[in-house]
Amino acid sequence: MELVTSRLPAEFDVTADHDAWPFFGYALLSRTTGTLDSVFRLQPTERGSDAMTLVRSLYEHIVHFAWLSADPSAERIGQWRKHDLTERLKADNDTQSVGVELFTPAQRQNFEAQRDALPGANSLVLANLAGEADDYWNGKVEGLQSRHQPRSFRGLYATAYRFQSGLAHPGERSLHPVVQDVTARRKLVKVEDSFEGNGPYGMATTVYALGLLVAEQSLGWPTNAEVNAVFQRGRGLIQS
Repeated sequence: MELVTSRLPAEFDVTADHDAWPFFGYALLSRTTGTLDSVFRLQPTERGSDAMTLVRSLYEHIVHFAWLSADPSAERIGQWRKHDLTERLKADNDTQSVGVELFTPAQRQNFEAQRDALPGANSLVLANLAGEADDYWNGKVEGLQSRHQPRSFRGLYATAYRFQSGLAHPGERSLHPVVQDVTARRKLVKVEDSFEGNGPYGMATTVYALGLLVAEQSLGWPTNAEVNAVFQRGRGLIQS
């Protein structure tokens, strides 16, 4: 995290989408750094479920960073902004149905005009962004596999995001950490056990580090050596 926070705050002149990079890149890394900090603040509880929910948000932001980094053009940034504006307007539609206005009529009209002027479809699909990020960064980022392999942004979509949605949403799987079979018919509800292995904390570190390895090439920092040095230091602490 210090590899990012040591470069903040940073100021940028941004007049249009075509010059909005690296501003958005820095902002996304700052946001993910805050999320990673929140993940590790949960580690002393020795629970994994809530931390994994945060890892899903961390993953989403890192994928968008990697996707934008691959082509930080005005067109791609415009697609990203169009999706955001569309979702904000949808939220306003929903809140208005219960008598709450998020935006004034003038604000809404402004957002609609911006959305309609931007290129592309109104929505972006996370799994597709992950695959497109893999297609660009595979072979350029150390340790990143192709989109059909587990150690890729698309692979992490399956393991860190989609599968773990069972913990984030109130289905039966979300109860597994607090339920235990006593017999075939008798169930025990308990406090969540301590996570095993690296749990969400190892996954969070891996996802975040992939983002930093992309940042080396898209922003010029941190270096691959700096990122690897953190892992080597961590291995030394574990061995000691």
